[in-house]
Amino acid sequence: MLRVGATMPGAFALALQVAMQIVPVYEEPSHRPVFTNAEVRVLNVVLAPRVRSLLHTHANDLVGVTIVPGPLRTQALGEVAADEATGKPGDVWFESFPKPVTHWGMNLGEVPIQYLVIEFLRAIPAATSHLSTQAGGSIVFENERVRVSRIRLGAGEFTGRHAHAVGFVLGSLSSGEVTSDVATSTSKVSVSPGFVFWHDAVQEHALRNAGERPLELFEFEVIP
Repeated sequence: MLRVGATMPGAFALALQVAMQIVPVYEEPSHRPVFTNAEVRVLNVVLAPRVRSLLHTHANDLVGVTIVPGPLRTQALGEVAADEATGKPGDVWFESFPKPVTHWGMNLGEVPIQYLVIEFLRAIPAATSHLSTQAGGSIVFENERVRVSRIRLGAGEFTGRHAHAVGFVLGSLSSGEVTSDVATSTSKVSVSPGFVFWHDAVQEHALRNAGERPLELFEFEVIP
């Protein structure tokens, strides 16, 4: 996440840009792409303790979820460094980039920081979710660009059947096994923190915790 600070002298910003390598966010070593299609690019971001990322450029709006929080310092070109609030696991946040922004981030702590980040590569049709809060899911974030549903399932529990008008990203905050029941077929996958799975549009499906421990999942839908 970015925080805007006071402006630096232009000469210093230019010198910083020349002295350090600048890459697109998806080429920065700690921002590993794990899935890409025409609609989204999903990044598993793992920043090691006391490590500062390369300068990297964000050009697309994005939504992220914090998997492992930690003290983070960021600095954009032309601005002073700023420390971010540590947050907690499961926090959902959104960043809009009307124009590209270049910055670096540094983990100030002693354990790896991990985020799951979804970049929106283009607008897609409105998604309609019928996920019931009584079935273990609830909308935790929504704006003009994205809707995020958080699903908590105990061992053996399942969501109510719900529909998605477009493809969506399923992400996991915990480890376990989950089944997706779509029409007459059922698929089962093992998940871990940062796991993502792309679902095409479905008229109706249900998710079930097929493991023995509580499971926490997220569904990310793009809206116009």
